[in-house]
Amino acid sequence: MRDTAIHLPHDRAPGSRPGNRADQARPRRPRTGPPKRPAVTQRTTLYRFDITARTASDLASVLNHDYLRGRGFAIAAGSVVGAPALVVHGQVPCQTAGWCPVIAGMTGVALDVGYSSAGCAVLVAIDEHVYAMTYGAVGRHMIDLDRADRTFGISFAIRDPVGHLIAW
Repeated sequence: MRDTAIHLPHDRAPGSRPGNRADQARPRRPRTGPPKRPAVTQRTTLYRFDITARTASDLASVLNHDYLRGRGFAIAAGSVVGAPALVVHGQVPCQTAGWCPVIAGMTGVALDVGYSSAGCAVLVAIDEHVYAMTYGAVGRHMIDLDRADRTFGISFAIRDPVGHLIAW
């Protein structure tokens, strides 16, 4: 199969209109007012462990050491509002996406597309529990989910606004 340039409808000069449009694009008005602020929320998964931890090294007991071993993830001690915290972060690179051979077999076009999945886990010791907040595609793999409190999400989600459990 030979490479042929294919021009899709969106391949046109910025600001130009399709041929079937007689009107002209409106000029953009300069932005007035304060600059746009970055988002202050981020998709986070929260886990709870029934483990007492007093230091960042105690927090390491909930990490998935089998997954972390040999991957070169960074681990750093810190604090969140005075509570001990541990931050684990990194990426898992892949030289060729698993679907590349499928496309090559189907079309005859060889692809060499790689990617990298990143993630982070923030562990915080609060009272008699360790809480883990995970981010990205690999964040949840950084913690030992077998040790997580499986009832935490359910009991947290079914509370009414005044803090009582909803009867089933």
